[in-house]
Amino acid sequence: MRGIFVMGTDTGVGKTAVSCAILRVLRARGVPVFAYKPVATGSPPGHHPDILDLASASQQGYTNISCWEGNAPAAPSLVSRLEGKTLNIADMVAKARAAVSQDPYFVIEGAGGVLCPLAPGLGVADLARAFGLPCLLVARRCLGTLNHILLSLEACAARGLGVAGIIMNATRPVEDIASREAAAEISRLCPVPVLAEVGHLAD
Repeated sequence: MRGIFVMGTDTGVGKTAVSCAILRVLRARGVPVFAYKPVATGSPPGHHPDILDLASASQQGYTNISCWEGNAPAAPSLVSRLEGKTLNIADMVAKARAAVSQDPYFVIEGAGGVLCPLAPGLGVADLARAFGLPCLLVARRCLGTLNHILLSLEACAARGLGVAGIIMNATRPVEDIASREAAAEISRLCPVPVLAEVGHLAD
């Protein structure tokens, strides 16, 4: 399996927007791609907006991209307990491997932040490790993001996850010094490269 696992420092940092951009670029270059969102919460199954966006960017069917969905807008561990839905990482990996007959480039999007709990003792980092792909860390361009990035990178390192790079995403207009200088500062603080800075999009 080849590809990238898109993680975030938190929820709502722009993982889906970045994943969709990667998918569109790869498709434009003629690279066979496969989008996958193993875990999604906060919308009725079959109607999650992130999966719909990934389906549009990859030109795949919704059911190929989705695996485990929950209604409540909460961490998967809580949703699993409230809605009685068992979550199994091995099943998620198996579905991805069985879904394609060729050797596409996988763009797999996580849920929440690096340590977002999936089940007791299991988090998104464990899901990423199960896929065995390099990770891409998406972070906000905002005050406080340096702490979130460094904590996320430390958590990844402790679990043996390789982080290929950081994407700094503007979830709101970049107006303050902390937001403008976040990428330059994190580049001075850690060896993981900042691969791109994404500007704010109105939608």
